[in-house]
Amino acid sequence: MKLQNAKEEFVAGNKIKLVFNKISDSIPDMYYSNSYGNIIITPTANKKQIVYEVPEFMSQKSGWNHWQLTQKYKNIKGDFYIHPTQNISKIETYLGPPSIEVGDKDYAMLVVIPLDDYNNPVAKNTPVLIQKKHLNTFEQNTLPFNGMIAHKIIYTNRKAGRTFISSECLNETSKEYTLEIVPAGPTNFNIDFERVHDYGDGNQITKFYTSIIKDRYDNVVADGTSVTFRIENNKGIYLQTFGTTINGVATAQMVHPDHEDTWNIKAFIDGFSESNLITLTYKNAVKNFNIDFKNDEKHLVVGPFKSFMNQTLPDGLMVTLELFDDNEQIQKINLQTENGFAIFDLHTFIKKDKKYIIKINAAQINKQLEIKI
Repeated sequence: MKLQNAKEEFVAGNKIKLVFNKISDSIPDMYYSNSYGNIIITPTANKKQIVYEVPEFMSQKSGWNHWQLTQKYKNIKGDFYIHPTQNISKIETYLGPPSIEVGDKDYAMLVVIPLDDYNNPVAKNTPVLIQKKHLNTFEQNTLPFNGMIAHKIIYTNRKAGRTFISSECLNETSKEYTLEIVPAGPTNFNIDFERVHDYGDGNQITKFYTSIIKDRYDNVVADGTSVTFRIENNKGIYLQTFGTTINGVATAQMVHPDHEDTWNIKAFIDGFSESNLITLTYKNAVKNFNIDFKNDEKHLVVGPFKSFMNQTLPDGLMVTLELFDDNEQIQKINLQTENGFAIFDLHTFIKKDKKYIIKINAAQINKQLEIKI
């Protein structure tokens, strides 16, 4: 038996038939193999020829194909190559990671796989055009397809922004891909403040804000970068408030203390940078207040509380009452002022024919009253 239509190359999608002359009634099968898998092909025969037809699902796959007859004809074998078509059906493109950091080290990789009508990679050395636009810079590069993929390493630069990338092969184009080049770690920055007055009234708000925070390449940090403002008061107690950046500036707020105090404020971006230190002082808005025990009602009236212009202090000042019986504290009550007063109802805590000492603390002012029931 001899192959009558020997051919070394085919194109994917073509019908492939291997025709042998018939020399006896013994008709062998064919063992056939390519990248898709291995099969046994049963031929058709007439008086003069034996025909082995390769199934479509095998003949549509590019690459090397090997065949060998079976039985006593197993020494008859051969191979041929199936080329992809010259038509591009689609371009598979992969880009990752989706974001990289500005500088000199980070990079992403673009992988392009042009496929023909039968999902085969196109022929080796087919040119693949890569187009990239970053801010006002436009680049084009042509890469040879290596038989499986075309790839390009996309290095970062020192300007943050969005990079647009596309690929093209044999007039077929991919969709648009985006690569975010994000700012590097923030550098040190400055903070400042705004307030309507410098009195500790427990009511008004001090606003803190940063300078425009940038990275070491002068890029404004990404919106949403968290900034922590840490406040240390004159008792060594730490308070915190937070802000996130918009256009590189973060703002935060803190209610004034309700007494005389000094704040040392510094801001941080955890793990990256810190600000300068600023110091704010607050004067006591409340200079004095009265306490009056209403014996009939067993109510203790504290106030009125006046602020720095002798106006009624806004609601919300914390007033603490401690009730002592024979030097033993029997009750502690916290109330917030309303309309300039704090009124404590003590009838459930005090009894007849007894002496009590009442201590009041508000705005860091301490007062004491002895009562006898």
